[in-house]
Amino acid sequence: MEFDQIKELIAKGNERWITAFKLQDPEMFASIFSSDGSIFSENGDIITGRLEIQKRITPFIERSGPIKVLIETLNIFPTADLIYESGKYSYIFAEGNVSSGKYVVVWKKNDEGGLEIFRDIGLSE
Repeated sequence: MEFDQIKELIAKGNERWITAFKLQDPEMFASIFSSDGSIFSENGDIITGRLEIQKRITPFIERSGPIKVLIETLNIFPTADLIYESGKYSYIFAEGNVSSGKYVVVWKKNDEGGLEIFRDIGLSE
C-alpha cells in the first residue's frame, strides 16, 4: 500500500468517526473498528470488539447529543501489517464545552483493502 493511499484511507476513517458523533450513531462508530479492535480508556478500561464498543459508546452519545469532532493527524508510521497514526483531537459539545487531547490509533488492513482501527488510545489535556 502506497503512503498516499494510506493517508487517504486514514482520512476516510477519521471522517467516519466525525460523522458518527455528528449523527449520534454508535453502530457507525463501532464499525470503524476491526472485530478485535480495542479502545484503551483513560481510566484503564480496555473495551474490545465492535459490540462491546457500541454498548460502551451508546450512553455517552445519547447523553451528549451531536458532537462536533476535529481531528488533526500529525504523524503516520506504516509497517508491514499495521499503521500507526498520532495527532490531536477536539470534541465540541452542544452546550459549548470542549474536550481536547492527543491520540494514537493503530490501523489494521482489512480483507477489502481498507483500514480498520485495531487500537485507539486518547489522552485528554
